[in-house]
Amino acid sequence: MMELIKYISVQVCAYIIDIGGFYLINNIENTSPLISNLIGKSAAGTFAFFSHRLFTFKANQGGFLQQAVRFTALLLLHIPIATAILALLLYAGLPVLFAKFLSDVASVALSFWLSKRFVFQSSRPKAANTIAERGDF
Repeated sequence: MMELIKYISVQVCAYIIDIGGFYLINNIENTSPLISNLIGKSAAGTFAFFSHRLFTFKANQGGFLQQAVRFTALLLLHIPIATAILALLLYAGLPVLFAKFLSDVASVALSFWLSKRFVFQSSRPKAANTIAERGDF
C-alpha cells in the first residue's frame, strides 16, 4: 500500500511537469495538442523514472540500464496509448485540458502495475519460498 501512495505522489509531481510542459508548449509555442502531449510526457517520464527508482520502489542497487530500458519501453507504450485516448476525447469534443486530464487518469493504475511488475522488480528482494531458501532445515 505504501508503494502505491509513493507512486501516486511521484506521479502527481510528474503530472505537474507533464501538464505544465503541455500547457506551455501548446499555448506559448502554439504547437498542436498531440505534439505538446508527447513532449510533456517525455519530460515527466524522465523525472518519474529516477523518482520511482530511488523513492517509490527503492530499486537503486544495480540494474540501472535494464531498468532504464524497461521504463523507456513502458513509457513508449504509455505515451501513444494516452495520446490515442486524448485524440478520441478531443474528437468527442471535450475541452483540451479536461480531455488531457481524463486520458492521463485512465492509465495510472496500469502504469503502476507494469512498473512494479516488470520495471523495478529485478532488484527487489524476493521472499524465500522453500525451506532450503529460508534456511529452515
